[in-house]
Amino acid sequence: MGDLIKVHTTYVTVPTKIDSGVTAIEAGRGTGFFMKNGKIWGSGINFSGLLGLGHTNSQYSFIPIPFSMN
Repeated sequence: MGDLIKVHTTYVTVPTKIDSGVTAIEAGRGTGFFMKNGKIWGSGINFSGLLGLGHTNSQYSFIPIPFSMN
């Protein structure tokens, strides 16, 4: 079994419906991301700032990830 993503304090180990309107999903070692309505949401272990939030605090629920396409 691969890495786990902690979502709302529950480890998800089986396929789980996230929400309608999700257009992309990406998972890494201890992190997960999805795109919905042009926004990127992320969650997981933020080792070395992997989530791109400007800090290294882990996030255990999905939050918006700031990004720019410029």
